[in-house]
Amino acid sequence: MGGRPTGGGGEWDDDVKWVLDRVDGFPKNQRFVLGTRLADAVLEVMEVLAEATY
Repeated sequence: MGGRPTGGGGEWDDDVKWVLDRVDGFPKNQRFVLGTRLADAVLEVMEVLAEATY
């Protein structure tokens, strides 16, 4: 498993990184509104997965 915890969190790490990289590429006005909401939602899912795993 490569040292990653089970429960789906390991795969989600890669998805979070991908989404956050894309948000960084948004135009400034969209990054502030849409990017912030999208990043917050992705990180909230990451938090829920971490709580469920541990």
